[in-house]
Amino acid sequence: MSLEFSAILATDISAKLVPLYLPGSLFIVVALITLWLHKVPLKQANQAWWQSFKVMLPTVIALGASVPMVRIFLNSGVNEAQLLSMPMELAALAATTFEGNWPLAAPFVGALGSFIAGSATFSNMMFAQFQESTALATGLPTHWILALQMLGANAGNMICVVNVVAAASVVNLVGKEGQIIRYTLLPMLFYVISVGVLVWVVTRWF
Repeated sequence: MSLEFSAILATDISAKLVPLYLPGSLFIVVALITLWLHKVPLKQANQAWWQSFKVMLPTVIALGASVPMVRIFLNSGVNEAQLLSMPMELAALAATTFEGNWPLAAPFVGALGSFIAGSATFSNMMFAQFQESTALATGLPTHWILALQMLGANAGNMICVVNVVAAASVVNLVGKEGQIIRYTLLPMLFYVISVGVLVWVVTRWF
């Protein structure tokens, strides 16, 4: 079973949603089956669902803003001005600005994507094309730059707003998200700078 959306806003952009393929859908089905098997009273079930909803609400809001932003970013090449997409334009600018030093900046892009978009997956969706285009424009090995994108995106999960909000809500630290991010910022920077310098040395001297 799938839901398909064709020619969104009269463009060539299409989207497809397969609800039963999503992990979250399976969790909901299992929860409903569990309520039936254990004969949980309706009042108690409503309290559990409501408590879960309150815990998840900040994450849902953050993701609800991130997903459309990612789609617009990736499909920005569909425009009447015949302009390149945002990743391609950014790649051209990055190639001119950084040239052979791009490995030092590439992991920061991945980390920024995770911080803004909510996860390493979204970061890679947003910036993989950008990283590949920059690598080609600067004459750098694409596999190294894409690896830096992924490593940076994973490092960015340490300060990812969605992850921090979700974790804080689970352990009753709501309101202390800024403090958590300050604690995890230094290890994230160390990780990102280390891999960037390593690849910069490898691509420059070997």
